[in-house]
Amino acid sequence: MSNDQFGFSKFSDNDFYSNVNKALINSLELESDLKIVDLGCASGGISKIIIDNLQNTNCINSSIIAVDHSKDALKEAQFNLQSVSDSMITFVQSRYEEFSSKIKEKVDLVVLCNAIHYLDDKELVIQDVMKILKPNGRFAFNSSFFDGAHPEHTKGFYRKWMFKAMKILSREFKMRPIKTDKIESRVQLTPSQYHDVLENCGMKIINTKIRTVEVPLDGWLDISGFKDFIEGIMPGIKLDIASQCLQKAVKETFDEMKITFVNRNWMEVIAVKS
Repeated sequence: MSNDQFGFSKFSDNDFYSNVNKALINSLELESDLKIVDLGCASGGISKIIIDNLQNTNCINSSIIAVDHSKDALKEAQFNLQSVSDSMITFVQSRYEEFSSKIKEKVDLVVLCNAIHYLDDKELVIQDVMKILKPNGRFAFNSSFFDGAHPEHTKGFYRKWMFKAMKILSREFKMRPIKTDKIESRVQLTPSQYHDVLENCGMKIINTKIRTVEVPLDGWLDISGFKDFIEGIMPGIKLDIASQCLQKAVKETFDEMKITFVNRNWMEVIAVKS
């Protein structure tokens, strides 16, 4: 089983995931004649939401620049958005920290969905966002990996799930995670700390919202098939084995707790270039 089968796209196809991103885009109240950057566009899901939003509100003459560091992701996005005219969307391969150097014109809006938690140097990326934004241009992002993402009442679910997953790994495969292979945990910031980073870069916060999302069993099964998630929990274990343990454990946990979903918080922030 190749690592390509442990990508993020299956999780991103879930309705709850699409809906939380739609909520962010809808809150931006997009207008005509906007130049928009979809930073970290991946397979093009967010660009599609933006395009649908523009069309549903009769916003004409707007354009999107879809940016990603991965050539493969951009190819997938181009395939998924092949029905969109070249005048409406263009694709740019670039590292997040320097994407402004690849774009000729200033833009009105930069959107970064479900990716800011991956950035080791968030300030460097936000400084690049500042370079490309017009005066009063906006930067909008969301994330479910921040300090505060787990509602207090859900912590028992996570403990039970992880305990079961490790027990299955030990019992059925005679394995344990290899601590020396432990991927260094990314520091998860609070919304207030994100505000500080943005303000240090010269941005003004205009809206912050925490959305509580009901994630069903299928969502947890799909995230258990995502490489980054698997490696963070079971370092040194083959992806297929680790995924199997996590998926079996989460099914058992849902059954034992007699639940149909687990709440997860999504943070969204909108800031303006001041």
